[in-house]
Amino acid sequence: MTGILLINPRAGGGAWRVLPRLRRALADAGLNVEVIATDTPEQLTHHLAAGCDRLVVAGGDGTINSALGTAIQASVPLAVIPVGTANGVARELGVPLTIEGACRVAATGRVCQVDYGRANGRPFLLMAGVGFDAEVVRRVGQPAKNALGPFAYVAAGLFTIAHYRPVRVRLSADGVASEIRAHVVIAANAETYTYDWRVAPGASLTDGMLDVCIFGEAGWLGWLSQVSSVLRHRRLDHRQVRRLRARAIRIEAQPAVSVQVDGDHAGQTPVEIDVVPGGIKVVVPRGPEG
Repeated sequence: MTGILLINPRAGGGAWRVLPRLRRALADAGLNVEVIATDTPEQLTHHLAAGCDRLVVAGGDGTINSALGTAIQASVPLAVIPVGTANGVARELGVPLTIEGACRVAATGRVCQVDYGRANGRPFLLMAGVGFDAEVVRRVGQPAKNALGPFAYVAAGLFTIAHYRPVRVRLSADGVASEIRAHVVIAANAETYTYDWRVAPGASLTDGMLDVCIFGEAGWLGWLSQVSSVLRHRRLDHRQVRRLRARAIRIEAQPAVSVQVDGDHAGQTPVEIDVVPGGIKVVVPRGPEG
């Protein structure tokens, strides 16, 4: 079995530091790979044109997101090796967080088709966020993530929370419109938001639906209570958070606010978000992995 092992050359030293270990673990599991270091879809498309059995992405959620469009277009199974900061995609797919375990799954796992979302055409696996969380993401650059890891988000979050105010949002879900004031709107394609925080319990990668979570205006004490509910319980459980399900939504905000997908900045509102059922092939464990 052959594959392409993709490493983002700008995403810090995580994958580079363990590259010999990655290649050895993949080979031991029966997958021979060609290593490609690029962050441009054109170069990746060129290498995939020769054909392979797996596209193995070693990195975090941002590196995985950057490869989604190419994997979808090439219809090649996507396998992930979690060497990033949050590794939410790996957690959602049940991929082990150890290199050897993840490499075994990449080589011997089961290929299945799952949904992916699109935000103004840009694909995502986990979620798209509008508002506060996207503004935090906008403020965290790659150098800060490389240097500080998760603390980069803490620093950006503290700065943003001191300045951010809820905005008026017009939300249309499957054609039904409403207006609200909100801190954050999250369109979840999966349970996992980041790390092991589950903002949308019960959301599924295979149901053809988006689970939309709206963190409404609640004053700063209420807003902090909403956030701490997720952090403490690793899941969304707060009476001031509204939830609905839809196949497609459109979000407009006044003033315009930031948008993020899978933890990467993706412009500003307005944004149209929809789901493509069974649109991408991914590699998941056949059974318990360690």
